[in-house]
Amino acid sequence: MNRTFGRVLLMIGCVGGALLGASRSAPAVPVAAARTEIGVDYVSSGVGVLGSGCGTITGSGVCIHDARQLDPAVCGDGVLGSGELCDDGNLIDGDGCDGDCTVQCPKWEVDFSLLTAAANVGALQLSVDYSSAAGDFAGAGPTVECTSHVSGVQFAADDDETTREVGLGWVTETGFSGPQLLATCTFGATGFPGLEQLQLSVVDASDIDLNPISVSVGVELRETPDRFDCAAYCGDGFTQPANEETCDDGNTVNGDACSNTCQPAICGDGVTQVGIEQCDDGNLIDADGCDAKCAFPCPKWEVDFSLADASASVGALQLSVDYAGTAGDFVGSGHTVQCTNRVRGALFAGVDDEEAQALNLAWATESGFSAPHSLATCTFDAAGVPSPGEFSVNVADAAGTDLNPITASIVLDVRGTSECPGFCGDSTVAFLEECDDGNYTSTDGCTNACQVALCGDGFEQPANDETCDDANRVNTDDCTNLCQTAACGDAFVHVGVEQCDDGNSSNGDACLDTCTTARCGDGFIRISVEQCDDANSANTDSCLNTCHAATCGDGYLRAGVELCDDGNLSNADGCPTNCKPAVCGDGFIRIGFEQCDDANSSDADACPGTCNAARCGDGFVRTGFEQCDDGNSSNTDGCPTNCKAATCGDGFVQQGVEECDDANTTGGDGCSAGCQRQRICGDATGDGKIVATDALRELRRAVGQDVDCPDWACDVNDDGKILTVDALLVLNVAVGLPAALVCGEPTALVLRLMTPDALGALQFQVDYTGAGELPGDGNEVHCEGLVSGASFAFLDMPSSLLNVAMIALDGFSGPRSIARCEFMPRAYVGPEDFVVTILDASAPSTEPVQGVEVQALPY
Repeated sequence: MNRTFGRVLLMIGCVGGALLGASRSAPAVPVAAARTEIGVDYVSSGVGVLGSGCGTITGSGVCIHDARQLDPAVCGDGVLGSGELCDDGNLIDGDGCDGDCTVQCPKWEVDFSLLTAAANVGALQLSVDYSSAAGDFAGAGPTVECTSHVSGVQFAADDDETTREVGLGWVTETGFSGPQLLATCTFGATGFPGLEQLQLSVVDASDIDLNPISVSVGVELRETPDRFDCAAYCGDGFTQPANEETCDDGNTVNGDACSNTCQPAICGDGVTQVGIEQCDDGNLIDADGCDAKCAFPCPKWEVDFSLADASASVGALQLSVDYAGTAGDFVGSGHTVQCTNRVRGALFAGVDDEEAQALNLAWATESGFSAPHSLATCTFDAAGVPSPGEFSVNVADAAGTDLNPITASIVLDVRGTSECPGFCGDSTVAFLEECDDGNYTSTDGCTNACQVALCGDGFEQPANDETCDDANRVNTDDCTNLCQTAACGDAFVHVGVEQCDDGNSSNGDACLDTCTTARCGDGFIRISVEQCDDANSANTDSCLNTCHAATCGDGYLRAGVELCDDGNLSNADGCPTNCKPAVCGDGFIRIGFEQCDDANSSDADACPGTCNAARCGDGFVRTGFEQCDDGNSSNTDGCPTNCKAATCGDGFVQQGVEECDDANTTGGDGCSAGCQRQRICGDATGDGKIVATDALRELRRAVGQDVDCPDWACDVNDDGKILTVDALLVLNVAVGLPAALVCGEPTALVLRLMTPDALGALQFQVDYTGAGELPGDGNEVHCEGLVSGASFAFLDMPSSLLNVAMIALDGFSGPRSIARCEFMPRAYVGPEDFVVTILDASAPSTEPVQGVEVQALPY
């Protein structure tokens, strides 16, 4: 069956974009026969679904069941037995089952069941081809009757007796599942139809292509003895002479060889036989518009319809023309009235209803209508002469959905044709014809309306290089107003297909050659808009996802090129404009981290390698500015805090080198020109001045208090004793009175370590017995350590032996002065008067350390 269910399902909707309908596109599923006893497995749980005892399942999954009983039986016993087509319990003929148990006019019920549990399509279509069924299988007078058993769905059925096909369709929102009984259809047949004579095809009707689907459909056939209808009727396929039937073609269609009254079609019966007769006016009279041969004679009448009202500005116009009141038998030209559109560039349609003698004409245009304007010319045949007043014309605005009437004046002009026959297609160019090539082909330069073919007339003209013609002037559909099939690059945007179309093949503008809108990331560089386009969204390559070329400072780290990128152009943060992490020596001063950066590694300029501004004490000697820089704040080493090499007279006592430094090189002021301490007679405090406190200290020593007042400084009359008279002499000098102070010459013993070996602990012994009579013996010798950071201890023993020891965590080495001891001899003594033994107390043995120098200096 080539028809679909479109006209039925138009009212109930679509599923998946496709109208539900039967289709021959899906392969038919052959149905083979299987035999079993009637009623064995038809009804299950009262729901009418085929049971598990299906007779045969074909390779395509179709369940076959034939309910004919094969058991022998007696005709008339009411039980269907072997060889019986029916058994109604009697032997009466004419009641639907005659006396030999054959069916006179049986009906057969066919059940269709869905067996597949997973068939979840939303629209299901089943096509049943019964063209090979036995006997006269014309349906249950005149069509097959089908009932759906699926609740809550939309259902449609259509029987085509010509092709002998039944189409069944279901639409549901929830989809289908099995097993369930789909439908029961009732057929009528003179012979018994076998299931193997039914060809099935199942498709997914929600798919626009109606693709076959693999679902199992069960089929069961049974006759219905309780529903026989044996009353003969025209169209039942049986010729009944008793009912004055001379033919019965199984239908009630007029226009074929057997009319709907079951009489052979003849000229003059009032029914036009399609393909045989041009007309049939119910008589055999010539010159009445339909002659005795049921053909159209002359004359023909042309009616012009013109718009006279200039105010009709609608975009779509419709004329309803009622010509039932015209004189004569006015049945049209051929089979329908022929109309020619006179409105250029407008869509036109005309439909003639001969039975109602009504003609509908419609136009649609983008620009609207203006008057006066000829709308159309229609050609009629009539036995009498029609006049304009015999036509009833209504005008409506077809742009709305309600076809509202409008007040527009329509002028009719009725005239006979100048020659007979004078119609489009007679090879003669007649009135209002632009051409006439003797055919009704609209693709050869002259349309079937005898108008010169042009783009927009709805006919594709290959000779005019047209590849399409959709009868409109729209450039956004499948066919442009140049009558070329829409294609990318034709400069027209095909709605729903193209995003843009600029008519060129350039990929450097706003529309690509694929007719998609250019965008960043499509792989094409849009001129003046994009700097690059690498068709990816990565921000770590040479082209960002903004389609700008990657640069230092864009905020994205370019792999293999940049080590950092903080998105700014500052050279004072952690990532300067070279996109390398900030480091000392890169030439950029990092705020909060660097004071300077001169892009070199020199430590002798204003910006050393630490990127802190050069200063005295940073450990780097700045050329031209500093003589030294030992990186500390000590003023007792070789480089004081003014970064000038330590010298005598600079005011800083260089430990181990100087005993004093009074910022001058003048002697006699307590610190000699060589920066050695000078003993001033009477200076008990050792501050280089004689003041009252010195006299007080001497007085306290004189009365026996334990104060530091060395004999060489406090015995100012050099009598070997410290008495109040010494304090009085010092007091006189302190207040400016003349007084002579005479003290003994002191001696200082300086021990210097000459070996470069590092020592952690050192112990030495000084034997000063050779120095003659020295005061002391545990009372007068005073020693001090000269090694910074070292612990120092000494002991003066009565045996004229002096023990000295020192230890240092970091060790110490020579050459350097390590200790100083003061003596007050009565006469001059020299280094040779002292015997010094130095031991490395950190070593396991106490072997003497070599490289010791002893200096005896005037104090």
